[in-house]
Amino acid sequence: MLLLGALYARQRRRRIAERLNAQQALKSAYDDLEIKVAQRTGDLLDANSRLQAEVGERERAERTLREAQAELVQSGKLAAIGQMAAGVTHELNQPLAALQTFSDNAKVFIERGRTEDALENLSTISDLVQRLGYITSQLKGFARREADARKPVSVRQAFAQTMLQIRTRPGSARLVLTESWPEQDLIVLCNAIGLEQVFSNLISNAMDAVPPEREARIALSVRREGDLAVIEVADNGPGIAEAAIDRLFEPFYTTKEHGLGLGLSISAGILRAAGGTLAVRNRDDAEGGGALFTLTLSCHEPEAETEKGTPEA
Repeated sequence: MLLLGALYARQRRRRIAERLNAQQALKSAYDDLEIKVAQRTGDLLDANSRLQAEVGERERAERTLREAQAELVQSGKLAAIGQMAAGVTHELNQPLAALQTFSDNAKVFIERGRTEDALENLSTISDLVQRLGYITSQLKGFARREADARKPVSVRQAFAQTMLQIRTRPGSARLVLTESWPEQDLIVLCNAIGLEQVFSNLISNAMDAVPPEREARIALSVRREGDLAVIEVADNGPGIAEAAIDRLFEPFYTTKEHGLGLGLSISAGILRAAGGTLAVRNRDDAEGGGALFTLTLSCHEPEAETEKGTPEA
């Protein structure tokens, strides 16, 4: 009995000790849980504060972005106006110089009594004024220009008008021109004055590419390929740097020291509005070197005229 009583007392003390240890462990775990909850709560509060700060920063960034976009739109409008004004100024230079020359010659002809020559110069001046009107009309918008972008025009006549102006330029005496035309005159769909602008830019650039002390040999080749008219303008200059070929038709990109970089961009735009293309490559030594510009335009097919007659009785 004594032994059983001792064992029972020992077992009871053990269970009491285990219960106390369990209570102590539970209290420790509860204290740890409270600490962790407090830490997580603090972390959540900090994260919430940071999130609110980020939201405020994002709202400020969005406002700044909207303001920057509005300024960018305004800058784009101003840049477009500046580009258009620079392009018009660039294209006005040659016709104005030709006007000066032809008007001076007309006065001399009148003084000498050469009325027919004076009248011919006045007719040329009228054509130049018409061209100036077309150029300045670009400032009014492009909708009206696109309506005239695809009208029948003679390639030979447009080129002849261009050369009439080119020959009035200082240093034009060194120009040696070689022309190759098909038997039948090609009528293409383009704006007549716009096509003259393209020819004028290409011939002027070709002459500028050749040093002043050398002859500027320019070869013009015109042919028909299916429904397209292919016009090639080649020069005997040094050619175009490979790095510049891909950017040659970009606005304000130029390889000249004092150029605006708008002539070829405007030319490409005129042809693009007419559904044509303008490309460039360098010729190899076997071809004579220099640069070769290729224009393609759609040929105009006149509608067949129907014969009118009286019906048979």
